[in-house]
Amino acid sequence: MWFAALGSYKYNPWIINLAYRLLNNSTDVNNLIKHNPFPEKPPKFIRALKYRYHYTKFGNATRDWWTRDSQEEYFPPLALYQPTLKEFLDYHGYTTPLNEEHADKTIIPYLAMIRSVANKTDPVVLIWTLCLASFLPHFKALRFRFSLFGI
Repeated sequence: MWFAALGSYKYNPWIINLAYRLLNNSTDVNNLIKHNPFPEKPPKFIRALKYRYHYTKFGNATRDWWTRDSQEEYFPPLALYQPTLKEFLDYHGYTTPLNEEHADKTIIPYLAMIRSVANKTDPVVLIWTLCLASFLPHFKALRFRFSLFGI
């Protein structure tokens, strides 16, 4: 979510939709988060703060990698039944109902399978695999171009 802080939330409406779904205790969003910070019931309000991070000096006494300074409020406190929240989401096309019975259920078993494999895989290996898989078509195209010239 760090890249959303590079601009205003007004240009990143997905983060407001994420907050809205956290306020609704959406199971889809809770499944994306490793640890649900609201296991008993959803929060009444959500706000986002913006911080500036700084690396610490090597060998510092606290052994922390970075420190942070509070900069500003990224978006104001939001409540579930706030009319401006609904208007903002409607304006940006996030009007899908959160009712689970309206959701398309065909992809759910495939997502569960991908999540189970991803949870068992070392994160570094997973990221490198995805990166290499995304570059593979480019390597094949280069090999084809070189084969045209006899290289």
